[in-house]
Amino acid sequence: RTYPSGKQVIQIQFQYKGVTCKEILRLDPTNANLKYADNLKGEIENKITKNCFNYSDYFPRSKRARLFGHTISNAAVGEKLESYLQERKINSPHSTYGAYERACKALIPHIGNIKLVDLRQTHIKDMIISWDVRLKTIRNYLTPLRAILDDAIQDEIIDRSPLDKIKPAKLVKNNKKQSDYFVDPLSLNEITIFLNKSLEKYPGWVNYYQFAFFSGLRTSELYGLKWQDVDWQSIKIKICRAVVERKEKETKTKSSNREVDLLPMAQDALIKQRPVSAMKSEYVFINPYTNKPILDYEESSKPFKSILRLAKLRERTQYQTRHSYASNLLSGGENIFYVAEQMGHKDVQMVMRVYARWIEQGNEKNRHTFISDFGNYGASVEHGKAVNIKTDTVINTLQHNSEKVQVLFSAP
Repeated sequence: RTYPSGKQVIQIQFQYKGVTCKEILRLDPTNANLKYADNLKGEIENKITKNCFNYSDYFPRSKRARLFGHTISNAAVGEKLESYLQERKINSPHSTYGAYERACKALIPHIGNIKLVDLRQTHIKDMIISWDVRLKTIRNYLTPLRAILDDAIQDEIIDRSPLDKIKPAKLVKNNKKQSDYFVDPLSLNEITIFLNKSLEKYPGWVNYYQFAFFSGLRTSELYGLKWQDVDWQSIKIKICRAVVERKEKETKTKSSNREVDLLPMAQDALIKQRPVSAMKSEYVFINPYTNKPILDYEESSKPFKSILRLAKLRERTQYQTRHSYASNLLSGGENIFYVAEQMGHKDVQMVMRVYARWIEQGNEKNRHTFISDFGNYGASVEHGKAVNIKTDTVINTLQHNSEKVQVLFSAP
């Protein structure tokens, strides 16, 4: 079935009790999914023939389930979460499905046996209080529950969601409200020390870490970078995939698909890496011990932590290579919009929030040079220094000259 928007989905049609039934499957019309739908239709028609078809077993969200007297009011929360997971497994990327699965595993032991119609706020509150996790994790855990409750409202099984008036922030322990993760980048001097120690103790990893520091890619994007993504002519790389939980997938967001300008040190790392991996793998960076693509975070994280210790640098996570890229560019006065674009953020809000103090440092080091009349108004050049013009002088000039007043400014 094709919608006016152009989106296509699979719809199956069958006869049941003299009624033509059409049901939408939340699947893209791929060959594999079409085969699955065809088999499902055959299974349904077989059960109809044997008079053992239950509409809600196959289409629990369909209003026709109530039409034929098949209701799901007795369904338990756990059953609905299992159905939710089955749908997500078909339609979600591997890593996303993993997050949904972890959430359902956290929910089911607490409320899985409760009927959907009997679920109350107290059940959910007690569950949240029992969790010893961060606020962000709690919100992630509640995502599947919120979804099945919204469906239950749509199917008129319940009138309102018991989640509506619950505010997790008021239930979580104070020490769990904020993540203990913080931005702790390496300075240029620390990066130099780190790379020198890497070359000494872990030479097989030095190109990877050098590129990580001077490209700002996410760890998953580093793993997914292929030689075909490198444009040697324009000195850019194209970011269009990532490796998450040992599987290749699309990038994190739409804005993550981007072209990144190669800084000299990043380009140098690629040039040195080319004879190392180009003939062995389509991926740029490989595990120097196995000569296979890097699939697991620990593969590159363990050497990173070891190098920090050997170099007598403060302990940090590997992801600080990305923060080091951004903070050093911003403190050096680079344009915030450019940095946000290079890092794959859809706007500058994330950069402003995370890297505010390095932006301020950049502003202190580099005085802005105005090009607009407004920005230059009230200043002139005297012996190469910017000085203020007295206000009365400016007013007199404006009164006696009908032409545009040209005021110049030059940064010291």
